[in-house]
Amino acid sequence: MGEASRRLALRAAAFPPSVGATLVTATRLSTPLAVLLTLNNVRRAFQHLRGRPWRHVLFLALSAWSAAEALFLLYITWKRRELDRMPLGPMWRALHDSNGPERRRANVERHLRMVSQIFDGGGAGCATTSPLSNPEVRLLLRETSGRSLDNSEGTFPFRRRYSVPDCTALEPVPAAGSLLPRSRSSMSFSRELGAGLLDALQPKHDHEDEATEGHRRRRFKWHYLSLHFIGDGLDPSHLTLWLRRHHLEQWVASYFFRGATLEELSAKPAEWAEMQGLVDAIIEGMEVPSLPDGANPAVRPYLRSDPLQQWWQHQPLWVFVGPSVALPMLGRITLPQMGFKRHRIGSMFYWHRLPRADVAPSHDIAAGSSAPLVFLHGLGGLGVYLFFFQWLSQRCSSDIFLPAFPFLHIAPSESRPSVRETVAQLQDMLAANGHKCAHFASHSFGSLFLGWMLKRSPYSVASAAFLDPVVFQVTNILFQRKLILDWPATLPDHLLRYFIFRNPFVLDLIVRSTIPDVSGLLPDEVTVPAVVAVASKDAIVLPVLTWRVVEYERMRRKLLQRTGARSAQEKPGEARAVWQPLHLLWFEDFHHGQVLFSRSACHQVFHFMRKVARHAAEAGEAK
Repeated sequence: MGEASRRLALRAAAFPPSVGATLVTATRLSTPLAVLLTLNNVRRAFQHLRGRPWRHVLFLALSAWSAAEALFLLYITWKRRELDRMPLGPMWRALHDSNGPERRRANVERHLRMVSQIFDGGGAGCATTSPLSNPEVRLLLRETSGRSLDNSEGTFPFRRRYSVPDCTALEPVPAAGSLLPRSRSSMSFSRELGAGLLDALQPKHDHEDEATEGHRRRRFKWHYLSLHFIGDGLDPSHLTLWLRRHHLEQWVASYFFRGATLEELSAKPAEWAEMQGLVDAIIEGMEVPSLPDGANPAVRPYLRSDPLQQWWQHQPLWVFVGPSVALPMLGRITLPQMGFKRHRIGSMFYWHRLPRADVAPSHDIAAGSSAPLVFLHGLGGLGVYLFFFQWLSQRCSSDIFLPAFPFLHIAPSESRPSVRETVAQLQDMLAANGHKCAHFASHSFGSLFLGWMLKRSPYSVASAAFLDPVVFQVTNILFQRKLILDWPATLPDHLLRYFIFRNPFVLDLIVRSTIPDVSGLLPDEVTVPAVVAVASKDAIVLPVLTWRVVEYERMRRKLLQRTGARSAQEKPGEARAVWQPLHLLWFEDFHHGQVLFSRSACHQVFHFMRKVARHAAEAGEAK
């Protein structure tokens, strides 16, 4: 074979250069000839169809469409099976950080801390004492709950609502049934457990004794732990009757050891012993008595490695064409009219708008700071936010950067950048334009990237704005179960579930590529001035839980600021976070993403973005 290649190369070298130029010219002419042939065929087709009945034309159009749909069905089926066959362990290890024993222990402690924060607002330094048990915290809650506060400033008045979400006014919960995979009763199960969680959060009396509160706390933890398992007739109130230690070991191995199985860990004595220790820590943290050994064949843990095909529902070609082609084209046409220009840094494209001088100082989001504003979009791409960008551009005088993440466009895309890659690209984007830090705003799944920046590059973030965030509930198992298992109750929920969360690439992104211990963020880890906007009818997350953890973190900070208390266990970043403002906006009767299309709601968000930017500038964060 080598000798034949050598002879062929010698013969090719013997031809004059003019032969090569002729071949190159012929190759270049192939595309213009193909275009001319296509135009000629289209012209002949119109001539042939002229005078034909419209039914014949419609038949030909439907034939072409059906052929395209058939080819797309073959393609999407092949891609779906390819996603399910992809090894998960190496992918998780490649996408995310190293996962050693210390990190796994910290992740378990963080997970248990998140459960405590949902119940009673326990934050850093409050592991043993609930802030709710402190009379000053109860006084602060009474001061800010159940009434409206007028926070008007300058010439832009508005009212911010602090009304406590009514957990008892949720939609009726269907009766529990058999928990068969993909069945409606299985999907209703997570909603019933979610209602059980909310019920456990509600004190039955104003003055609850310690024993009653302790019983309610344990009931809440058992309901939460039950969310990690699927089976027939699982009653969270009788957790020890159906849960076995073997099931908890399976979940811990998959969740904290990046998709490992018990067979893989049993071959490594050190990791097996470590896994047993983590199981004991979870049993103790969840206040579960010792569980019997063995397995219950009617119960299995809910794992991220479960096949995606059981949740995937076919979507026609035109469903992909909208977010993949139409919305990006609309963005490319509209954004330049707002003054944005498209740039590239590494493998990431972004839009940049230069500073403008026609913004009123009283409304300027930048608040006189030279730091730019970076907006991190969610699912659907930048084309979904054009109204929001129009209003944002009118209220911000500094540079605006709009990074584009193609894997969030609900398009056939398997690219998943790592945490380090995304953070480095955002840092390079700022550095290439002469900035060291910026005010960051995010929406929905874009809050994951903002969480990465806060954890990996905190000094690049001057202030933060979270709109409809999912980052505070990624660690919560109810987040995935609500998106995948829960049965939609309203028309918007049905449409959102089918058109977005039954897409195989979105399912792969949420279930396989969103590692909770890496992507999750707790409110006490937000170490910069921040504002969080929550929609009361959010169909993606449970808004009550987001409101709860953020509101009680606000109360914890107020308590520490009032008393001047410090915990010896607080890290420097946590001590710094105590003095940072954390604003919470509750939008009553708003659905997920609705704030982006409400001018008045956007102006409320902009007002608080201006407040946190001004606080950061005064503190010297945004020089």
